[in-house]
Amino acid sequence: MCIRDSPPAQAYCHGDEVSIVDLSNGSKRSLPFRQKPVKVFDAKLCSCNGALILVVAVIDGVQLWQLDAGIKSLRMLLCHNLSSGSKDGSDEVANPETAVFARGIARSQRGRHVCVGCSSGAVLVFGTAEPEVDVQLERWVPAHGSPVTAVAASTRGDDVVVSADEAGELRLWELPSFTPRGRESDGKDRGLLDAGDARDPCTGLALVGAAACCGAFASGHVRVYDLASSYGKLAELQAHTRCVTALAVDDKGLELATVSEDSFLHVWSLEPRDGAAGDEAKADGADPSLALTYSHQVTDAVLTGVQFVAPAPGAGKAPDVAVKAYDVDEVYILSLIHI
Repeated sequence: MCIRDSPPAQAYCHGDEVSIVDLSNGSKRSLPFRQKPVKVFDAKLCSCNGALILVVAVIDGVQLWQLDAGIKSLRMLLCHNLSSGSKDGSDEVANPETAVFARGIARSQRGRHVCVGCSSGAVLVFGTAEPEVDVQLERWVPAHGSPVTAVAASTRGDDVVVSADEAGELRLWELPSFTPRGRESDGKDRGLLDAGDARDPCTGLALVGAAACCGAFASGHVRVYDLASSYGKLAELQAHTRCVTALAVDDKGLELATVSEDSFLHVWSLEPRDGAAGDEAKADGADPSLALTYSHQVTDAVLTGVQFVAPAPGAGKAPDVAVKAYDVDEVYILSLIHI
């Protein structure tokens, strides 16, 4: 289950359903899958050149839907089957002993591409420059040697993407070419972020502009990586006692929210240690300091999704946080009161 963002709407997975919530009026609808049950791994609402597209990663493929008239109307743009055996090598080979699935979704900064990870370790790049006319698979990138777990894209600055896998590897890519970015050193591949000795699975990614990347890990750790110069680890924190299931960075790049199987939501400051602020400071090379500013426990719940959302009218300037729990068909909206 997960929550993904495209204000004022949110999409989340619950069991074999994907629900879309309009935060402006509280209305909700479910995605009309043609065949059920469907194993859903991920879902994300993406704004692509003026069109609102729902991208859904499922057990055997990727579906792209366009939302019209708010969330009242849905039409399918593309259904890409991962095991159809296409000649261009873009599809996975079905193995009766191995599940074939898609997982990890990111929209490029300029809204011209949507990137989706696969169980083969590949990343699929869909062209969405003209969603009203044509949406198609443009590129199949053999990015990882293990199943992809997460994909995230920059929201400002350079147009870059970071992908991660079950082996804990993180890789940095440039768009639209989807070529590795970084430098080769110590025999390591170009584009591979230096995680040190960490080898635990990465469970989520969130970028701070194009200068830094926050990664969540099954060990309960949160790590921050430099995307501008060293391509190494800037900060590391044992954020939770159990697996970190999701994380999100606010629009200003100053706060990080994390949720975990331990039932806690934590919000951390991303202020650089030298007193500079936000993305500009990180671009200048200032290391971030992860300091806890808010904590909340949802009793007897395994938290699986988190996203910053615009505050309710009259509630102040600080963003609220939307939180999703496992096996609960509700989204909790929490107003932040920092400690």
